[in-house]
Amino acid sequence: MSRRLNTWLSRLGGPTQAETPSSRDDSEDEATTALFSCPACEATYISEEMDACSKCGESVSQIPTKRELALSTSQI
Repeated sequence: MSRRLNTWLSRLGGPTQAETPSSRDDSEDEATTALFSCPACEATYISEEMDACSKCGESVSQIPTKRELALSTSQI
């Protein structure tokens, strides 16, 4: 992994080469942000909560997480 990417991830609290997602504590809290998608204008947002698209005002839907889809990280 490049040093620049490694530094950026460490600032975000993401895993680095020395720390992979499988080695982190399983008791970690759920993410407080989620992905939301607007079917009308195809915009995607990262937010804690969102009801309407900031571009067109249409309703947005939350994109399910890997856990909600019952996908394991080893498949990706």
